[in-house]
Amino acid sequence: MLEFGSSPHVTPLDSVGEMVREITAEVLRDFKPGARWSIDPVRSFRDQGLDSLARVELRIRLAVRTGLDLPAALTAQCTSPAAVADYLRERLAVSPVAGPEPEPAAPE
Repeated sequence: MLEFGSSPHVTPLDSVGEMVREITAEVLRDFKPGARWSIDPVRSFRDQGLDSLARVELRIRLAVRTGLDLPAALTAQCTSPAAVADYLRERLAVSPVAGPEPEPAAPE
């Protein structure tokens, strides 16, 4: 399984689309066992078999994987894997990188 940003040769922003497709396939396998899925990045989630409950699960898994607080209406606003990937790329590009807190300046 691809861990978000796990490859030293692929930046996290480059792997976002692949991550969305992978998690979409995981959700479909969990909600429709035994089915084989090929995720089309531009085809709508509904057309690929995700009902509303599966789309909620997709949003939760994406939030866990990315560490982002994602809106409840994410898959209603972004109706395909490509649209969700674009949204995540934008959010990741402006999200502050977690790091050590800066040291307070010493009083003079």
